[in-house]
Amino acid sequence: MADSDLELVIERVFDAPRDLVFRMWSDPDHFRNWAAPTGYSVVHLEMEFEVGGIYRVCLRSLDGDDVWIKGRYREISVPERFVLTTGWEQVDGSVQGETLLTVSFSDAGEQTRVVLRQTGFESPESLDGNTGGWNEVLDSLGEYLSSNL
Repeated sequence: MADSDLELVIERVFDAPRDLVFRMWSDPDHFRNWAAPTGYSVVHLEMEFEVGGIYRVCLRSLDGDDVWIKGRYREISVPERFVLTTGWEQVDGSVQGETLLTVSFSDAGEQTRVVLRQTGFESPESLDGNTGGWNEVLDSLGEYLSSNL
């Protein structure tokens, strides 16, 4: 059962306009290039970026181990925010450890402030693992934006 007190909040500011930063999250051709933590790569991506659409990604480790993540978009407000469920997809297609992820985008002068909020973790260990992973992913987004402006 999820612990309602376990919440992850990460805020980052990127040196890019909000429309571009939002597009990095909503366009699969960009998303696949930066959306994996250190030591992983995106090897499969399904992204129906619309309310009710499915989000499904396979991350492969350097050792060749695959991790599948699956969710569904609940809310999209371009270019302000989107909300989706996300969890670990099991072999039978079910999702384990489902959480709710909200990513918000706001102007910060000529930069963009991104606030990532994830709730519904089952344990402090799950929260800690996601914190590390998301920080690596957001570092990768910053690098990708720098090389693609």
